[in-house]
Amino acid sequence: IVMASSKGELNELLERLSGSKPASLSTGFKALLAKADPKASMSLMMLTKDKTNSVPLPDPQMAKTLEKIQDMSIEVTLTADIALTISMGTANAEDTKEISAMMAQALVQAKQLAPVITIQQPQLKPLVKVIEDLKTETKGNTVQVRAVLPGPVIKELMKLANPEN
Repeated sequence: IVMASSKGELNELLERLSGSKPASLSTGFKALLAKADPKASMSLMMLTKDKTNSVPLPDPQMAKTLEKIQDMSIEVTLTADIALTISMGTANAEDTKEISAMMAQALVQAKQLAPVITIQQPQLKPLVKVIEDLKTETKGNTVQVRAVLPGPVIKELMKLANPEN
């Protein structure tokens, strides 16, 4: 799978894959790649510096905060459970603290909202525990949000999706 944030970058990637242009990685991407979990089943990494300012958000303060994210990775690890880690890298400790506070607030809101949603859709009740177990942590200039979907919850959701089996 090849992904790029612009047509020019995509063409450059295709030229590198075809061998008509030498392959090279930017220093920022090499640093991001070095932080990748080798046990992850799937990883998506992106340099986001100067690329989030066009995202339309209703809250100008949130947009300003998101601009401070320099890079982002999403890693999924498939075992008996499904683990998801979203990492957001910043340039300095102050930006990390701001992103961490924003994510912590978002998790509080999600944890408050989850039980309310199950009143209207009781079949989603198994996901409440997953939402309650969401965690955020800071490592250096990186903020991580982690979620685990336990195997028994996956089985329960599969039964709900296909009640005949």
